[in-house]
Amino acid sequence: MQNSVVRTVANTHLIYEIAAKNNIKVIEKPVGFKYIAKEMLKGNIIIGGEESGGLSVKGHIPEKDGLLAGLLLIEIQSYLNKHRRNFYLSDYLNEIYNNFGTFYNTRLDIMVHESKKEKIIDYFSSLKGELIKNKKVIGVNTVDGSKLLFEDKSWLLIRPSGTEPLIRCYVESTNKNKINKLIG
Repeated sequence: MQNSVVRTVANTHLIYEIAAKNNIKVIEKPVGFKYIAKEMLKGNIIIGGEESGGLSVKGHIPEKDGLLAGLLLIEIQSYLNKHRRNFYLSDYLNEIYNNFGTFYNTRLDIMVHESKKEKIIDYFSSLKGELIKNKKVIGVNTVDGSKLLFEDKSWLLIRPSGTEPLIRCYVESTNKNKINKLIG
């Protein structure tokens, strides 16, 4: 059985780049760790996480655990100290960016009346093939809200908050200026 990782629709696509190099399948779920945990209980998931820092690993409880995430970072730093003297987590992150590219992202919370949320999501769901700020939408993912995928690896996710009168807008690009252009 192939190893897999599970992520929410709002997580960075850097995960896809790293997983592809390591022949690991990526499973995408709606926002909320309950979806990650459910998937972890089904299969051979080595790690699952969401954009708010919640994560769990195979063999641990199927619930987000921030303490575990912190301890794993300490373990990685300890390994780096032992095997790569004077090499720190920030150096390791730069090495990842050098190998896979830098992915910049941001999230905006936009106040929207409850009655308008669905109409806004539906509008974005209909944009496949359209140009937005001179960028072609090559795909639309509706796992949770509406995620527009652009031909240059950028993406924009519009999803309703389940707890507040908000639409959450997530944007990611390998070019920091393109994020500002998309949200501007």
